[in-house]
Order: sequence, then structure tokens, then C-alpha cells
Amino acid sequence: MVPYSRDIVDQRRKYGDNMLQKGAEHLATQKQFEADTQAKLEAARKKRRDHQEALEVNILMNVAYCHD
Repeated sequence: MVPYSRDIVDQRRKYGDNMLQKGAEHLATQKQFEADTQAKLEAARKKRRDHQEALEVNILMNVAYCHD
């Protein structure tokens, strides 16, 4: 005979297993969110670089046109 209920031990084990599973799920969700955010940032940076390059080309063409 033990001084505590075996049901309590079983419940605690199940709760712990549940927490570990949920932790893994939350971690996977967080990693996916971070990957999506990083992809959006990279896309915005590329768009900005492309826009800057287009502006520079436009400025250079205007300068060349004015000197002709």
C-alpha cells in the first residue's frame, strides 16, 4: 500500500506527456512563423534593391541625355 493514489501519478504523467507534445507543436508553429517572416523580409529587401537600381539607372540615363 502506498501513501498516495496511483491515479494521481498517472494523471501527472499524462499531463507531462501532453505538455511535451504541445511544446513541440508550439515550437514547430513558431519556427514556421519565423521562416515566413524572414521570407517576407527578404522579398521586401529584394524589391527595395530592385527599385533603387531602377532609380539609379533612370538618373544615369537622364544625366547622359542632358549632356548630349
